[in-house]
Amino acid sequence: MKADYARLVELANEGSRNTRVRRYGVLWRSWYDLTPQAFAAKTDALWTQSSRYMPGWSATCAPSSPRRYGPAIQPPRDPSAPTCSATCGAILGQHLRLVAPPHTSLGYDLTQALQAAGYDAVKIVHTADDWYQSIGFAPEPATFWERSMITRPRDREVVCHASAWDVDAAQICALKACLTVTADDFYTAHHELGTTCTSRAYAGQPYLFRDGAN
Repeated sequence: MKADYARLVELANEGSRNTRVRRYGVLWRSWYDLTPQAFAAKTDALWTQSSRYMPGWSATCAPSSPRRYGPAIQPPRDPSAPTCSATCGAILGQHLRLVAPPHTSLGYDLTQALQAAGYDAVKIVHTADDWYQSIGFAPEPATFWERSMITRPRDREVVCHASAWDVDAAQICALKACLTVTADDFYTAHHELGTTCTSRAYAGQPYLFRDGAN
C-alpha cells in the first residue's frame, strides 16, 4: 500500500506539472477564492484556533479504542498526546456517538422507531427525498428510482459502501447502497441524496461550477 500510494503521488505531481503547477497539493489549494499561499495561511490560522480543543478530543476518544477494537489498539500513555481520529469510528472521526459515555441515551431509539413504523429501505430513501423537497429541491426523477441500487442484490457480489452518482451531468442520477432499517442508514440516505439534489441543481451551470459545494 505504501509503495502504491507513493507512486500515486508521483503521478499526481507529474500531471500537475503539465498544467504548469509544481505539485498536486498546490493545484488543490488553487480551487478556492484565495491564492494557494493564502489558502494555506488561512488553514494554519484555523488550525491554531481549534488546536486547543485537541487534548480534550484525545482524552475522550482514545480510551474507547480498546473497547471497540480490542486490546491491539491502546490509548497513548500521555492523555494529551494526539490520537488517530479513525478510532472514533470513521476516517474523518465523525461518528462521535461511538465514544459517548456508557449508558447515555438520546431519549429515543431511531432504529426501533423506524422498524416499529414499518419502514423498509425504499421508504427511508423516499423520506429523504421528501425532506429535500420540503426545503425547495426538485423531487428525484423517475430515472433515479429505476437506476438506483438501494438494497443488497441477491444474485451478485457488490461493494456496499454508499455513494451517489451524477450520471449525465444533468438529470440522471443514482444511489448505490445496501440500506437496512437502522438509524445509521437513515442518516446515510439523507447524506447521499444531498449529493444528487445538488448535482441536479448545478446542472445548468458551466462545468467548472458543478463541483462540490466547497
